[in-house]
Amino acid sequence: VFGALFPQLARLSREFPVNLHSFFPGLTEINRSSMLFLLVLIVLAALEITLLAKPLVWLIFGADYLTAVPILRVLIWSLVPYTLSTAFSVELVTRGRENRVLLATLLTLVITTILGFGLLRMNGPTGVGLAIFLGETILAALLFVSLNQRTQLEIQHETRP
Repeated sequence: VFGALFPQLARLSREFPVNLHSFFPGLTEINRSSMLFLLVLIVLAALEITLLAKPLVWLIFGADYLTAVPILRVLIWSLVPYTLSTAFSVELVTRGRENRVLLATLLTLVITTILGFGLLRMNGPTGVGLAIFLGETILAALLFVSLNQRTQLEIQHETRP
C-alpha cells in the first residue's frame, strides 16, 4: 500500500505538511490515514491468528507442523512494528532522508542478528521469532525518532517570512 502511495507522498512532502498535534507528528495526512487503517487491520489479524494458530496450522499443514504454532504466534506480531516502520521509511525517503533509513536498517540488522543468536540458544526457534519481533520494533522506534528530528533545511523553511 505504501509503495503505491509513494508518488503522492513525494509530491506532498515538498510542502513539509507537519501537523505537530497529530498522533504521528511527522507523517503527511495521506500516509497517516493509510498507516492507521493498516494498523487496525494488522492488529485484528494478529489477534485472530494468535488465537487460531493451532487449528490454522493443523488445517493447512497437518499435525506434523504443530510445533510451528508458538513461532507463528510470536512472528505474526512483528507485522505491527513492520507496518509502522514501512510508513516511517516511505515518509523519510520522500523527504530526501534515505540515509537515515539506511543507517537505522543497518543498525537494526546487527542488533537483530545478535539477538537472534542469543535467543536461539535460550528459546530455540521461538527465540528467533522473538528476535525478529524485537528487531522490527527497534527499527520502527529508530525511524520514528529520525522522522521527528527536523533538518536544518526544514528549520530554515519554517523561519522564512
